[in-house]
Amino acid sequence: ALVQQMFGISNNMLDLKWGLLTGGVILDSKILNNMSNIDRESIINISRDFEKKYQATMRYNDDKAIEVMKELGLRVSTLTPEEESYWRSYVGSWYPEIQNIFKNLDLFDEIIEIKESYKKKISGTNDSD
Repeated sequence: ALVQQMFGISNNMLDLKWGLLTGGVILDSKILNNMSNIDRESIINISRDFEKKYQATMRYNDDKAIEVMKELGLRVSTLTPEEESYWRSYVGSWYPEIQNIFKNLDLFDEIIEIKESYKKKISGTNDSD
């Protein structure tokens, strides 16, 4: 929004951490299990390191960009817990349509389960973190 100067056109924003999964790496367990322990551990460690660096960099850059846009007139509004709950429920209602994009319909549900499990594992919280 900062780079594209979108905040000049739309100068209001919700303080809501929400985004789409834009990419990922999926390895078939048959392939992963046939790798040597060293290769498997290397892939896992590289993935974890990348995730930490990406999150730290993007979160810092996002926060910095929002501060710059605020200085230039962006207004940031915070949702009440009830409003945020409604938002997340509404977005969740899109899942059946989004799921139809997948050739393997069970894959979407599995991805959602993994995402929820991961969020709970790393922070004991939900998507708002």
